[in-house]
Amino acid sequence: MADDADEAWGLGGELTESGTVRHSGMLRKKKAGKGWKQRWCELVERGGGQPPRLVYRAKQGAQAKGILSLVGAWMADTSGTLDGSNMGFSLVPGNTSKDKGRLHQLVDFYFECADIAEKKAWQAAILGMHCVNASLDTDAYCSFEFDTLALAPDEWLPALVAMANTLGLPQKLGVGEEVVSAYFAACLGQMPPNAFHSAAHALDVTQLLYCTLRQTGLAPLLQPVQLLGVFLGAVAHDLQHTGTSNSLLISEGHEYASKCADNIGPLESHHARCALETLANHDVLAAMSSADAQSVREVVEKVIHCTDIGNHQVVMDTFKDVEDGWKNFRSSEFLVHGDKGDVLLAMLLKAADVSNPARTFEIAGKWNALIYEEFYAEGDKDKAAGREVNPMHDRDNNSVPKSSIGFINFLVRPIFSELLDFLKHCHDTDAPGIRLDVFQEAVNNLSTNAQLYQRQADTESSL
Repeated sequence: MADDADEAWGLGGELTESGTVRHSGMLRKKKAGKGWKQRWCELVERGGGQPPRLVYRAKQGAQAKGILSLVGAWMADTSGTLDGSNMGFSLVPGNTSKDKGRLHQLVDFYFECADIAEKKAWQAAILGMHCVNASLDTDAYCSFEFDTLALAPDEWLPALVAMANTLGLPQKLGVGEEVVSAYFAACLGQMPPNAFHSAAHALDVTQLLYCTLRQTGLAPLLQPVQLLGVFLGAVAHDLQHTGTSNSLLISEGHEYASKCADNIGPLESHHARCALETLANHDVLAAMSSADAQSVREVVEKVIHCTDIGNHQVVMDTFKDVEDGWKNFRSSEFLVHGDKGDVLLAMLLKAADVSNPARTFEIAGKWNALIYEEFYAEGDKDKAAGREVNPMHDRDNNSVPKSSIGFINFLVRPIFSELLDFLKHCHDTDAPGIRLDVFQEAVNNLSTNAQLYQRQADTESSL
């Protein structure tokens, strides 16, 4: 292996400032110029001490041979550790069983002198990353049945840190766990004790986002700046929430209403400003290059802005537009920081933000009670001020079961259904390792819960 490594398999793709290599052509063998070790070390240095991430779709044997040569050289220089995070790349084979079999053969070739058990472990590590039937290493936070409200407040911060560590956020940021933990603690500390929009909600939304990123297999496919931006943004998406709607803030001339970003509601504008300030105050992005730090900030701001329910249809229509009619896009177009990638992240956070009805009926019911506590408190304020009351905020006349059905059918289900269709297309075209189960589970839960609310509504009507 060492002799092969010294011949140096060079990278023919473009190297980004973040150390990401996106390559659609063949990896070319070079006997002159920079060797793979020097090239790799430069990328590691540019990537904040982390190995570069290589998203690679192997369609031809020569391409697969090239990537395994590079990986083999890298692993030979790191004691052959089989830890996926140490491998520093995402390998997405082609759609056919022939591609998968070819990769098995190549592993055999490059590890022909290795221990049989080690070789099989390599095959599992490489082929199990994003391939069909890939196994999923789940944890307590990787489930739609996770009940945030069952946790004690002193468990919230450790939960966020655990999820961040699993995703490798400290390493991607180039900082210690304590920096990330301090940011999370500051975010939780800026959540007022509202009935619904509380620190528990911030954790709940982040957990659902984490669950979908891992269960679908999107987490390792996203660029580091994308993953960092959407996760850090999720934790901070409701900072200093007033527990009311934008409409009330505007009606009362609240200070948030005087500082709105263009076409963004007072709350979401304020949340985004607070998130960026908190990131800066805790030097979360200090170890990143200026370009990558700016990209993370852009993602954080954009995904938080897109949680504005007032712009729900705008975000939905934008997502549909950039998909370009379902038949003309490839998943890789959404796995980079930019308009397409950002709107996918926005949709994922939107789904997490309104995900309560997509959980089990028991968990959904707990959150429903809390949101209507806020709704009715706002309705009482509007009544006292002589303002028109939103029907959902009118405790005297609103039907919770009927309102819940409307929320599911007109807001939540369309988001999850659109994301499910998107992932199905990705799975059926160029990303066969994408898993659909988590969004299918969400859509099924929404249907079940809508039926249960309908039964409650029917019972109300019969009284």
